[in-house]
Amino acid sequence: MDYPRKSFINVIMNKFIQVVDALTILLMTFMTVIVFLEVLSRYFFNFPFAFSGELTAILFPWVIFMGAIIVTKNDGHLSITHFRGLLRSKYQKLLIIIGKIVMLFFSFYMFLSSIELANSVSAQKFPVLQISMNWLYLSGVFAFIGMSVVLIYQLILLVKNSLKETGKGV
Repeated sequence: MDYPRKSFINVIMNKFIQVVDALTILLMTFMTVIVFLEVLSRYFFNFPFAFSGELTAILFPWVIFMGAIIVTKNDGHLSITHFRGLLRSKYQKLLIIIGKIVMLFFSFYMFLSSIELANSVSAQKFPVLQISMNWLYLSGVFAFIGMSVVLIYQLILLVKNSLKETGKGV
């Protein structure tokens, strides 16, 4: 979806997505380097890093969930648009709004579930890194907050007729 670039909130939303995008790239790069060094040290030096498995287990959900925020902003998720395309434009817009509302409710429910899960494992620690396991599950909390913010913003723009559809799904 193409966002208008005029108002302060639009600038903030675009900066938020840029920061999430940059962090996702940084974490993915870091995770790739860790796995590469682990493979090198294990097979060439017969000396595996004890922390690499735990660190990649923490980083992987963060990369996935931060990518989900970007996908939500870009409307890159899977959807069936054939039947929507057969309708008049005002009904198409209504279906898009309904789809975003359903996604918003799902994001809110998953946000609450992610908080509950993170709290339930907060006393447990990773054996090697000795950090709380809730860092693993806080990725969901962050992601569903981010997706909810993006969806609310998109709904406001849809209602105001300011959002330009890119032809992708609901």
